[in-house]
Amino acid sequence: MPATAALFGLLVIVGFTMSHSAVEVQGTDWIEPVLLWISICMPTGSGKSSLCKYLKRLVDDTHANTGLDTPSWFLDDQSFEKMGALMCENNSKLLGLYDELAMFLSQMNVFRSKGVTDSHELAVFLQLYGANSWVRKTVSGEANFEMKQTGLTLGGFIQPSIARNLLEQPANMEKGLSQRFLWFVPKPSPVPFDELERVDQDFSASIVGLMSALWRNNKAVKIWQISRPCEIFRQKYDTVQEQLQNLSCRDDLLSGMLSKSKGQILRVAATLHVLFNIETPLDIPSEITTAAIKAAINCVDVCIQHAAYLAGRGGIEETIEEITKESSQATLPLDTSEAHRNATMSLLLPGKVLHLNALLAMRKFRDRGNKGGAVRGFEALQDANLGKLISVKPQRGASMMYQFEKAPIPDEPDEKTHLIENLMKFGVSIQQYEKAYTADEITMTILESRKRPGSAIEIPARRSPRKNSAPSSDDQ
Repeated sequence: MPATAALFGLLVIVGFTMSHSAVEVQGTDWIEPVLLWISICMPTGSGKSSLCKYLKRLVDDTHANTGLDTPSWFLDDQSFEKMGALMCENNSKLLGLYDELAMFLSQMNVFRSKGVTDSHELAVFLQLYGANSWVRKTVSGEANFEMKQTGLTLGGFIQPSIARNLLEQPANMEKGLSQRFLWFVPKPSPVPFDELERVDQDFSASIVGLMSALWRNNKAVKIWQISRPCEIFRQKYDTVQEQLQNLSCRDDLLSGMLSKSKGQILRVAATLHVLFNIETPLDIPSEITTAAIKAAINCVDVCIQHAAYLAGRGGIEETIEEITKESSQATLPLDTSEAHRNATMSLLLPGKVLHLNALLAMRKFRDRGNKGGAVRGFEALQDANLGKLISVKPQRGASMMYQFEKAPIPDEPDEKTHLIENLMKFGVSIQQYEKAYTADEITMTILESRKRPGSAIEIPARRSPRKNSAPSSDDQ
C-alpha cells in the first residue's frame, strides 16, 4: 500500500488521542483545536481495507493498553443523536474511522443531486469541526447530553468518483462541508507477491505507546505553541491572504479551502510534532518545531491541490491567475440598460439553451420588459458572440417562439480567454457561467410535469379580467 496513505492514516488516529488539545499562536488570541477530518481517496484493490484494519488494530491496542473502563472509541452506524450520547459517555471524544467514509457521510444526507439538505443534524455536524460545545435536551429525556467541548475525529477512505461527486456539488462548497476535509490521493504502489511482508512490530508498539501516553496525559486541555515570529508560518499565512484577495470569493471551493488551510496547518503541525517525538512520548516539548510546521504546510498544500483536481480545477496558481485577470477586467464600467441587465440574467439562467416561453411562464422577465425585454437581452448576447438567437414560427398565425443557444466553453486557451473577456462585459465570471451552462434546461415539458397541486413550481393560469371578474350589480 502507498506509504503516504499510511502517514495520513496515522495522522487520523494520533490526532484522535490528542483530542481537546489546541495550538496557540503566541502573541495572538488564535487558539486552534487539534481535530482532523481526513479523506484518503483510493480505488478498489489498492489496499485501503488492509490499511484501515491495521489502523483500527492500533486504536484497539491503545484502548486496551490504557486500562480505562470506557466504551469503544469507534463511531459506528447509529443515529446522529445516539452519536452524541456515545461521545458524551467517552469523555466527549469519538473516532470515525471508515473503510468507506461514504457510509458516515450518507447519514448526513450529503448525497443529493441538487445539493445538501438544510437539516439541523448537518448544521450541528459542521459546528463539531470547531470542537464546540453540544447540548441536547428533549421532553422525552432520551439521548440527552451536555458537552462543553467535543472531539469528533473523522478519517477514512473513499472512492475517487464519490469524492469527485461530493466536491463538485455547489451546496457542499457553499455550506463549507468540502473545505473541512483534507483530501489526499496517494499514488498507487502495487507490489509483487514476493515483497509482501508483515508490519514492523516494533513500530506498531511505538505508535501504541505514543497514543497511550497522549491519552493518559491529555485529560486536561493541552496547549501546543507556535512561537512568534515563526517566519515560515508567517510567510505562508501572508501568501494565503494574498491568494484569497486575488480570488475575490469567485471560487467557493478554493476560497474555502485556502481559508481553512491556515488552521489546518496548525492542526497537522501539532500532530506531526508529536509523531516526530515518538521516542520520547512522556517528554514532548510544547513548542512545535519548524520542521513540523514546514511538513504540515506541504501536507495541506498537497491536499488542496488534490481536491482541486478532483473537482475539475487546474493548478491552484493557474486558477488564481485566471480569476485575477477576470477581476481586473471587472472594474470596467458596466452598461445598466434593460437589455444589458436582461443579458446578464440570461447568462446565469440554467441550461445550454434558454427556452423563452418556459422562462416567461416562470415570470423570469416580469418587470424586465417581458417578452420584448428578454429578446433584446438575447440580441445583446448575440452581438457579444456569447450565443445565438433562434426564432421559430411554429405555424401560420401563431406567435413567434424564441430560443437562445449559449456559446460553448472552449478547451483552447486563447478561445477560452476571449470568452472570459466577453463574459466580463456583463459582470459574469467563467465559473458562474459554467455552473449555469451545465445545469438542467427549463422547458415547457418540465414545467407541465410539475404543474400539479403541491408542486414546487406551478404556472399561474392567465385569466381575462373581464371573463373571470365577479358579476356587478348592474349585470345582475
